Amino acid sequence: MNKLAVIVAGGTGGHINAAIALGEVARAKNYQVQYISGTRHLDYKLFQGKNCMHLNSSALRYKNPFKILKSIASNFYYFFKIFYFFLINKPAFVIGCGGYVCGPVLMAAYLQGIKVYIVEQNAVMGLTNKILGYFSKKIFVHFKKTNGVSKSQLKKVVVSGNPTRSVIYKSDKTKNTKFNILVFGGSLGAKQINDTIKELVGLSLGFPVKIQHQTGLDQREELKLANDIEYYSYEYLDNIQNFYNEADLIICRAGASTVSELRVLERACVFIPYPQATDNHQYYNAIYFKEEASFPVYILDQKASAQENVKKLREIITDCHKHGIKFDNRNLNAKSESANFIIEQIFQDLAL
Repeated sequence: MNKLAVIVAGGTGGHINAAIALGEVARAKNYQVQYISGTRHLDYKLFQGKNCMHLNSSALRYKNPFKILKSIASNFYYFFKIFYFFLINKPAFVIGCGGYVCGPVLMAAYLQGIKVYIVEQNAVMGLTNKILGYFSKKIFVHFKKTNGVSKSQLKKVVVSGNPTRSVIYKSDKTKNTKFNILVFGGSLGAKQINDTIKELVGLSLGFPVKIQHQTGLDQREELKLANDIEYYSYEYLDNIQNFYNEADLIICRAGASTVSELRVLERACVFIPYPQATDNHQYYNAIYFKEEASFPVYILDQKASAQENVKKLREIITDCHKHGIKFDNRNLNAKSESANFIIEQIFQDLAL
């Protein structure tokens, strides 16, 4: 068997980080890994330095019929390009980790009899994965509850958790003299969260607090701080594990990559889901994660104003500081071994 694994993902950190995690495991098992991605900002940034082919494929979710026709034509072009690539290179299997770039790639593989698999990181299955689920040998899902899986696909579903990068791991929290809060809104920041923190840092909490905040590109600014607030802002957190180690509480969006990392870290967190996420999947990510978690998970109204969120955040932070962070005995399904588990499942299927 040709030991080439093709892993496809694009568009978001959740999709791409899962693909990279699977690639790390496949390489450790002596497979050559070919990544395929799109042409958006994170597609280039996160796959930089890796063996990655970039395709300018297009989404199908347009209301304008002319854009839909243009998108179909573009995807057909890349379908034939990848079809030829697969004819020459004959991969052992292809994994789709999300993003519309998966559509033409996995269909080209399926029509050549190459086994294809998909990974759904979110609590709501995306349009591309809904379609590809019919052609996949297995559907690996992050959550026990995953909306959008059809009845005919249920027999293919395997609850695996979401693959996380090897640089993310559970560790003992650094001992702090102040209550330490980590804030981020995804790779590019989040204005809603930034506005909330801007309000928060100007108000006294009655005890020493250190806030480390990833604002996103060109969004850092000088803020007026209350006397008991120590505040640091960063455009991007290059080594987020170090910041995770220090955090008593994490305030963030509820994207797939973030949620899967918190699943490994087991840190108390406050989700402010992105209200414009497709199919409102971040809201469902937060809700289903809270149901499974063995540690405190809070969810703020994704459409609330900064002033409303600050009021609730002050209550949460004060309560966590006063009473400590309590855990229960539930076992959060599938932790840092998700990537290994998925690859082993695929190897077992290939052996049949």
